[in-house]
Amino acid sequence: MEPWLEALIAKGKQTGTLTYDEVNAAFPPELMMAVEQLVAVTERLDAEGITVIDGDEPEEQTALHSEPILSDQLPEAEYDPVYRRDATFEQRLRMLGVPFSDVMVSHESNGRVFDAELIVPGEQTLSAWLALRNALPATGLWPVIGREQNEPNFPHEPNQLDPLGRAAEWWRQTLRDPTIPLQRLTPEMTRADAAANIAEAEKVPPTPWTFRSAQWHGWTPPVLTEPDGPLPASEPNFAELFSNDGPFRCVRVAFGGNDWSFFPFLRLSLYPTAVPWEVFAYSPFGGWNECPWPDEQLAMLRHWHAACGAEVVSVRDDWYDLFIPRPPRTRHQAIALLYTHFGEDPSFHVPEGADALEALSRSHHWHFWWD
Repeated sequence: MEPWLEALIAKGKQTGTLTYDEVNAAFPPELMMAVEQLVAVTERLDAEGITVIDGDEPEEQTALHSEPILSDQLPEAEYDPVYRRDATFEQRLRMLGVPFSDVMVSHESNGRVFDAELIVPGEQTLSAWLALRNALPATGLWPVIGREQNEPNFPHEPNQLDPLGRAAEWWRQTLRDPTIPLQRLTPEMTRADAAANIAEAEKVPPTPWTFRSAQWHGWTPPVLTEPDGPLPASEPNFAELFSNDGPFRCVRVAFGGNDWSFFPFLRLSLYPTAVPWEVFAYSPFGGWNECPWPDEQLAMLRHWHAACGAEVVSVRDDWYDLFIPRPPRTRHQAIALLYTHFGEDPSFHVPEGADALEALSRSHHWHFWWD
């Protein structure tokens, strides 16, 4: 056992608790504070009967790794699922190594964080996404990079109730009668809507040649005429994939070369699900022009997640990027995927001059765009 960890355990056994500040201070300067190290240390402390707490929290506060992130408990009478700042949530995001300029959260009635919106400097957006992805066991919230944010700080006005521009999602009329007041959606209502969207998607086969737009294209199911066989295995290189020079170029103002400038700030949303494909249940995507409809997109994402572990990284008005942890390993799997790609988005392509199937087996980034 490392001497610094042995000393930390001895200190924690004196009272049965340690604060996060004490854990941070115990790390030798030459060690990089990563979420994996933090979780490993807190797990070791927990095994020794030591609870890690925030400095201003009571001792019964649970350790970081054992429960999803909680906010300060809000009195029931003050509950309102409007976005607000939460110092406890911000502190734990920083503990997890998430860079951000500002963050707003909404809460459930018991004070638990329901979802959140972060404003992140463009150059740090991909590292923020990766840190949040790795922290999923602690947060239970899936991260998605979204629109550019021109201002680093918000709200701009003290009385602004919806500083993140989410009014369309959080407000609706109960009836068309204009005299009926607007009702703010609760987390329970939002979850019910997401469950209804998932139920609709369960009725849709994940085969683009059956989608509503298939009548315009005449897509047909794949015919597997060539022999099956293994394809080169490929493991993701996270440092390369999620560098600012890598394929996930949403941090830049366009999909051009590396001379394109970074967005000064981007909005990064945390959705109330640990399942990547359910993002489109909470925020439906598609249904314009020839873009597949939202239930079709949701069915397709669920299929790709089951087949290749597809994860939503970024979503904009008419495109999205997926991270693929497990590309296809056989030629038949790759052929089937290529057919779904072309049926889903005819603009999808593989590098010119390359064997399409082998290129797909090495690709950990899929980009889809519709005009």
